Amino acid sequence: DQQKAGLIDPMAGHRRRPLIGSMKSLPKQRHDRNERGQIVRFAGQLQREDLERAIEGSHLADYRAHLQGAGRSSDHIWEVARVIRRVCIACKFQDSSNLDANVFDRYLAGLIATGKSYRTRNAALKSVRAFVRWMVKSDRLLKDPLKTLSAVNEEADPNRRHRRALDPNEFARLTAAAECGLAVESVSGLERAMLYLLAAWTGLRRKELAALTTTHLSLIGDPPFVHVPAASTKAKRDDQPIPLHPFVAERLRGWIAERNAKGSDRIFHLATRSGRLRKTSKMMEHDCTAAGIDYVGDLGVANFHSHRVAFITHLCRTADFSTVVDLARHSDPKLTAKTYDRVRLENRVAAINGLSLPAEMLMKRPLATS
Repeated sequence: DQQKAGLIDPMAGHRRRPLIGSMKSLPKQRHDRNERGQIVRFAGQLQREDLERAIEGSHLADYRAHLQGAGRSSDHIWEVARVIRRVCIACKFQDSSNLDANVFDRYLAGLIATGKSYRTRNAALKSVRAFVRWMVKSDRLLKDPLKTLSAVNEEADPNRRHRRALDPNEFARLTAAAECGLAVESVSGLERAMLYLLAAWTGLRRKELAALTTTHLSLIGDPPFVHVPAASTKAKRDDQPIPLHPFVAERLRGWIAERNAKGSDRIFHLATRSGRLRKTSKMMEHDCTAAGIDYVGDLGVANFHSHRVAFITHLCRTADFSTVVDLARHSDPKLTAKTYDRVRLENRVAAINGLSLPAEMLMKRPLATS
């Protein structure tokens, strides 16, 4: 009765707690080295320790524990925590009573004004809104003060770079240039060529390829296939195995035999000792330049994810839509439809060009140009 009359505030205790802990920006860290110059602890580990101390005793610390209990990856959890801290420090959201949709909206508009992409803006909005909604569900806030804010259409970003698929001729030149090239990002040319080949014929992402070991491949059975572990997939689910083309399976047998001779069960060395994934975009840019291919062209950028785009695009030409969605391992068929529309555009162009004009129009001369 006292709560209904407004005499007792049930949120008073939560309102007094800090939202993110310390409001100071954390300094960048360098690798911790011993007297011999050897790395003892990596900079990423030191940054996470600083962040953990900064959010201690705050709502953000509880939210981090909630994400851990939900099975989210460590990289995702710390990235979300960094984004939330950056927003709250910039907007001066020290506690839950300071949350203001207008202030946050101006911050998001400032991101666009300073040249940030629409995707970066939406990522900040998504992280903070998920944090605030969790506070409402856990009875730390009476209502969501940011519910009026919504995401913007990323497709309308004028500075957005689209990925383009390499045609078969360009892909052959790319792999040939990689095989003859020097190491890039500590990855040899032969390994890069094998990496491109498997990515283009399976549609696997960089993180999924980095997690592959010999136990995830079956090259002896019929058909040969690769089975990505659920923990390494983007959707965190156990998808069906992806069949391998006989040519790709044969190349993989020779590659794995060479790996086993060196005592390594990893298919590719895409992860550093600190757990950071190597920059495949840097590899692609180097090999595209060596092969005489435009890395950035009128149709988009030919980065590493372009191999996945090419894989789905070629499937759209040969298989029905449900099979394409299954092999693409998309959680939403709309993602597949975007690539599928590119292929259907070619069919629409062919249909328009195949229209027959009346005979009297064919006999007329084209319009004179001034």
